[in-house]
Amino acid sequence: MLVERIRSHYLTYIVLIATCLGCAKKEDTNTPLSTIANEKVRYKELVKVVQKLGPATESPKFWSDIANSTEYTKLHRRLAVVELFRRHALSGMKLSHLVQILDNPVWLEDSNVRIITILAGYIPLKELSPGTVFEIHVFPELTGLEWSIYLRVSGKIRQDDFLKVLHGQEVEQEIIDVKILEIGLGIPGFGDGVGQTDVNLYIIPYDFNQQN
Repeated sequence: MLVERIRSHYLTYIVLIATCLGCAKKEDTNTPLSTIANEKVRYKELVKVVQKLGPATESPKFWSDIANSTEYTKLHRRLAVVELFRRHALSGMKLSHLVQILDNPVWLEDSNVRIITILAGYIPLKELSPGTVFEIHVFPELTGLEWSIYLRVSGKIRQDDFLKVLHGQEVEQEIIDVKILEIGLGIPGFGDGVGQTDVNLYIIPYDFNQQN
């Protein structure tokens, strides 16, 4: 009788432990990053979660995987591209380091990259020289306000060489060693104070009615 009672208490204890572990596991999946990684999340919720993210603790690959995957909508992928730059790209890093962060950017089309030589309108950079300024349009085929990433790099770099670097193709060592002097983001509706402090944010009022 005593043995049966002990066995009963033991089994109850095991069930309680398993239940608690199951609850903990369920809670662990309900994190901001898990929400962002969910390809079915609504865009409005996605934006709100991203805006509340703290300092980067995740790997750049978290964002590059989303940006490169066609399992996600282009809206979702565009946001991942911007967050990849905003949270992991730093002024002063070499292009060789940026290549590692981008991790074979299949989202990047050569036709969406251009060199800026003349200032026409506002650009979220402190200077246009010295160096070369590149503008990267991120999924410009999407409707609404256009999202762009601006990079000012040291030296005079040709556009074709710059694209080769970003795609991980072979170029001269002196081009790989070029440093990023400034990073600017032209994105709608994101405030200061989140992510890297040396990224300049161009704030455009965001209208949720434009998207789902």
